[in-house]
Amino acid sequence: MQYIQLVIAVVLLAVVFGANKGYQTICGTSPKKAIGFNCLLGLFTFIIFLCVNGFRISFTPFSFLLSAMMNVILVSYSLIGFKLLESGTMALYTVFLMSGGMILPYIYGVIYLKEPFGVLRFAALVLILLGVILSNGSNGKPSKKQLLMCIAVFILNGFVSIISKIHQIETVHSTVTASEYVMLGGIFKFVFCGILFFSVKDKPEKKKTSDKKNIVLKAVSLIALAAVCDGVSYLLQLYGASNLPATVLYPFITGGGIVFSTILGAVVFGEKLTKRTVLSVAFCFCGTLMFL
Repeated sequence: MQYIQLVIAVVLLAVVFGANKGYQTICGTSPKKAIGFNCLLGLFTFIIFLCVNGFRISFTPFSFLLSAMMNVILVSYSLIGFKLLESGTMALYTVFLMSGGMILPYIYGVIYLKEPFGVLRFAALVLILLGVILSNGSNGKPSKKQLLMCIAVFILNGFVSIISKIHQIETVHSTVTASEYVMLGGIFKFVFCGILFFSVKDKPEKKKTSDKKNIVLKAVSLIALAAVCDGVSYLLQLYGASNLPATVLYPFITGGGIVFSTILGAVVFGEKLTKRTVLSVAFCFCGTLMFL
């Protein structure tokens, strides 16, 4: 049952990637657009989970602190991603993002949580890592600045996964439920990004469009879709973090995310499946199965 929940989580995560890509296509990749996306994403997430939770809100200092830390990190690497997209190095960003979210919690699980190190699962981790690298061929050699940004993304996303795991296994400090934790994150992200939004100036538009209402409607719809899918996916991942080792959970999410994101890209966005892509999906699929 736990693995079925994780499969649903990675499918929803692929939809989030698709919604994000659609938003960037419609609205652009400026920092203000990225902040606006995260601001509304936080608001919609809070509203959705407030309704799901029967309009009950719980608060503990420990949960709020971890949620605040995590969402500051999430917004930070999201802004880096939008910036790298402008320079055409989004593929490299994705490699570092997904690798960090898989490798660092794996190391954390082995070293700090004393989770067992298995040769088969380590081989599966390597397979998925190869799949991640193959799925994102870089366009040209990145500059030193771009490479430093990617390394920052690797570390930041790794810490997001570790923070999530820490919250779900905490036994000393009082914590909120998984759904309430998602809700806390949503309201913090909304307030934090709202402050940033009015502090950042946007680039002037080169071309004005007469169909602004339609663009806004599409953008808001994509953000709402992302909020639902991201919130439910993260909730399922939190449930997994409560019961599954970090050395299993995060490689599974990464490998499954690659597989379903590729399928979504081919079906919805008409992206061509090259030999490199097919090989990448095969590596990730086999690696993911080895964790079952």
